[in-house]
Amino acid sequence: MLWLKALGRCGYQEMWHLLDGEDGRPLTGGDDLNGISRWLTCCALTGCAPDEERFPATRLAREAATAGGAAPAVLNAANEVAVAAFLAGQIAFTDISALVAQTLDRDLPPAPNCLDDVLAVDGEARARTAAMLELV
Repeated sequence: MLWLKALGRCGYQEMWHLLDGEDGRPLTGGDDLNGISRWLTCCALTGCAPDEERFPATRLAREAATAGGAAPAVLNAANEVAVAAFLAGQIAFTDISALVAQTLDRDLPPAPNCLDDVLAVDGEARARTAAMLELV
């Protein structure tokens, strides 16, 4: 339900547009990527897709969602470690996306099949990201 988080960034009219599916019914859990795609294109409040060079986190999120498998869990774990490092003054804000990208560029574990697998992927990604922080 990642796209629901995006609703907080939208105005009233954009929210209703995103909540309505193609057939006029609310979007369902199976429509998550559709909702994210809609947010990236119409909820930027400019009518244009975001500049992925200027805002690399949007590109990373789109690529992780498209890749599927373990990539979204790795992205989330790496982002949480990177944001914590930023808040602790270890890295600059602009380094967050670079650190997440470096974590995603490593060999990804196999797609998780159960919650234990997801937690293992999360732990491994956090450890990799933390190890990269030590090199900074």
